[in-house]
Amino acid sequence: MKKKKMMKKIIDLLRAKYEVHSIYLLGSRKEKVSQNLYLKPVVSSSKSYYTFLLFIIFRDNEKLNDKKVQKFVAKNSQTEYRIYPIVYTLSEFLQEIDSGSTFLCHIQANFTSLYKKDRYITDLKFEPSYYLIFWKKKKSIWQTRSKRACFLLLKLEEYDDCDIDSVAKLSMIYNCLQQLCLGLLVVCWNFKPKSLNLKYLLYLCSYYITLLKEPENSRLTLNAYHLILDAHQIMQQDTEIQVREEESEKAAALCGNFFREAHEIAEKELNHYQQKCLNYEKSR
Repeated sequence: MKKKKMMKKIIDLLRAKYEVHSIYLLGSRKEKVSQNLYLKPVVSSSKSYYTFLLFIIFRDNEKLNDKKVQKFVAKNSQTEYRIYPIVYTLSEFLQEIDSGSTFLCHIQANFTSLYKKDRYITDLKFEPSYYLIFWKKKKSIWQTRSKRACFLLLKLEEYDDCDIDSVAKLSMIYNCLQQLCLGLLVVCWNFKPKSLNLKYLLYLCSYYITLLKEPENSRLTLNAYHLILDAHQIMQQDTEIQVREEESEKAAALCGNFFREAHEIAEKELNHYQQKCLNYEKSR
């Protein structure tokens, strides 16, 4: 019931500001944030909130992106929920789904809209296209992204024993994870996000891979995670920022683990998609 009320608030908020055509809920989960203050008096606190992965189609006159919509909802809502939107205009949606986008066809066929202005999209029939040329394109994009990530990871290992700025290392980790996420989203969803913010990309990828792997997320792991997310902002500072060696090492370890799992997932998905393409072409 609580989730339904939250969703209604989000829908009402978006409709009051923008011309919304359709909203689909692709996923949701409850997350927890813990905060510990070790100065006396010692204080520990925690709070939970819901996150929603939304697919939103706006009318063509709305020039929006994922970041702008996310910021608008965050600014005008309570902290008990956050949204991660995937934003399309109606013409963008129709153009891509008409060309056989497997991602959009899957959404249109398997997800019930939370809100729809009319039945225009619902009544249309689309069929996903599985051609080997699409598989080759997916594979090529993954190889490009993977090579860039691998280069950055190798450079991290080269500089491990060198006297290099730890903030520069974090920036390399940020860019490495960004490349992996962009590659995975193409491989798994055939989706190219408009927003390149790492927190947004990691949330999208978290539905099949997660950066934080320890059963109990230690303080060190969480510190390293947030340092990675803030790497670009930290890099813009003109004063020297001290990052503890163990935090830097943990951040590199998280990146290495993510790299290995991302490759396993990508290989599995590409093989599965290739087989679908072969079967599809054989049946036509």
